[in-house]
Amino acid sequence: PSAAPPQAPAPVVADGGVALHPVPEPPSEPPYDLAQDLASREDKARAELGTSVSLRRVGMFLVIGPKELAAGSFGTSVRFVERITQALMNQRFTKEPARAVSVYLFPEARTYGAYCQKFTGGPPISVYGFYRPDLRALIMNLGPGLGTLSHELVHPYVEADFPGAPIWLNEGIASLYEAPVLPKAGEIHGIKNWRLPALQQGLRAR
Repeated sequence: PSAAPPQAPAPVVADGGVALHPVPEPPSEPPYDLAQDLASREDKARAELGTSVSLRRVGMFLVIGPKELAAGSFGTSVRFVERITQALMNQRFTKEPARAVSVYLFPEARTYGAYCQKFTGGPPISVYGFYRPDLRALIMNLGPGLGTLSHELVHPYVEADFPGAPIWLNEGIASLYEAPVLPKAGEIHGIKNWRLPALQQGLRAR
């Protein structure tokens, strides 16, 4: 015998006796899979920068170094990311980023600018580096040093801890750590940097 035709959902009778069909619930999103996200980001980095790209997972972060970045510089940067993220989670933030973040490290302005132009839709918005929440990516020019990397690493933590943080607070907290001192594992302290003279001038101004 043939299968019975599918039955329509039973109508819901509202007050007044009017029959209403139930509204179907939207499909629920599958649970987030960190390992799958990191693997997809690795594939994306290889497609963008070639199979010789260096990759290292550090918690929620995928550190990415193109072939132009020396192996020693990549290793130093990975250890820096490990120490910064460990310290940020020690009595500073209680929530890690909710999803994986890619950290692209370029050795100088030329390769940094070329990547931004090709894969982010325009020139870099800073000569040092920046965080794109929509891409969940930090894109860095390591030429001037590692200070901006520690600054930008703070933004995903602020985003997780205080999603509606105003930009002055978000940038202010990040600026505390852009000249970091890391005396031992789990500790981070900011020191005076290039921002101080401008701040003092602003405080003296009317």
